[in-house]
Amino acid sequence: MQKSKCFEEIPSYMQHLTFDAAERIFKRNGQNLDFQMKQTLKMTDSDGKYTNLGLLLSDQCKWLTMVAVFQGSEPDIMCNRREFSGSLLQQFNDSYVYLERYNPIQATFQKLLRIDTRDYSEMELWNALIELFAHRSYMFSANALIRVYSDRMEFAAIGERMLSTSTCRNPNLKKVLYQLKFIEKNEMDSRRAVKTCGCLSSKFVIQNTKNAFRIILPNSNVK
Repeated sequence: MQKSKCFEEIPSYMQHLTFDAAERIFKRNGQNLDFQMKQTLKMTDSDGKYTNLGLLLSDQCKWLTMVAVFQGSEPDIMCNRREFSGSLLQQFNDSYVYLERYNPIQATFQKLLRIDTRDYSEMELWNALIELFAHRSYMFSANALIRVYSDRMEFAAIGERMLSTSTCRNPNLKKVLYQLKFIEKNEMDSRRAVKTCGCLSSKFVIQNTKNAFRIILPNSNVK
C-alpha cells in the first residue's frame, strides 16, 4: 500500500508562485533558494510542481498571523493590532520584530549593582514562535493569533495537541527552519523545544483543546 502524502507534500492548488521574501531570507543566511534547494526541501515534488510547503513559503501564502496588544491582563481594551501576511518566513520575521517592541528592559538594583532584565528572553520569544509556526495546522484557513498582555504573551492556533506526540505536524517546514539555522536540530519535538528555553520548565505553559493549542509565556518582570 502506498503511503499517503502529508499536507506539506501534496501539490499546491496554486502553481504560479513567487519567492521574493524567502529568497531574501535565504540569501541573508548565505544560501540560495534555487531549483535544487526547493527540491531538497520538498517545496517541489518529483514532477517539478510546487507543493503546499512551497505555497506556505511563497509570497502568495494565504495564511495570516494576527497580533493584538491589550491594555492590562484582560482582553478588554485593545491598544494595537497588526496583521502579517506573505511567506511564512516573512511572517515569522515580522512577528518577532513586532513583539520585540513589547519586550522592554526592566532595571532592578541589588545594592550598587544594576541588573537589566527583559520581560521575555529572546530565546523564549523565538521558541514560542517556532512552535506556533511548526505545529499549526495549515489544512485550515484559520489565522494564527498572538495576544500581548501586561503579564503574558499568548500564541494560539489550530493544530495538534502539543506534548502528546513526539512528531511535528509540519516536519518539512521544520527542516526549512533548520536549514536556515532558526533551530539547532530538525528532529526537535515540542517537549525538547520547551527544554531549550533555559529556565522555562516551571513557567512555559502549553494548553491543549481538542483541535488547537495555546502557548502562554509569562512576563518574567511581573510578580
